[in-house]
Amino acid sequence: MELDDLLQDISIWRAEQTEIGEPTIPKKILIHPTLLEAIRKDKRINQYSTAQEGDNSYFMFGARVVPTTEVEKWEIE
Repeated sequence: MELDDLLQDISIWRAEQTEIGEPTIPKKILIHPTLLEAIRKDKRINQYSTAQEGDNSYFMFGARVVPTTEVEKWEIE
C-alpha cells in the first residue's frame, strides 16, 4: 500500500514540476525508515529502485533515498 501511495505522490510531483517547467527527476526522497522498509518488502519495488553496493546508497525513481525520522511520511525534493 505504501508503494502505491508513493507512486501517486511521485506522479503528482512530476506533474507539478512539468507545469512550472522544472526537471521531473527528483534530487532526493526523504523517507521515514519504517515506510522505507515496508516499501522495500513490496515485490514490485525492483521496477522502481536500484541499490549501489559500493556506498550502500539506494535510489528510487532516479533519486537518492535518504532515510530520516525528520519526516512523518516522505518528502520529494
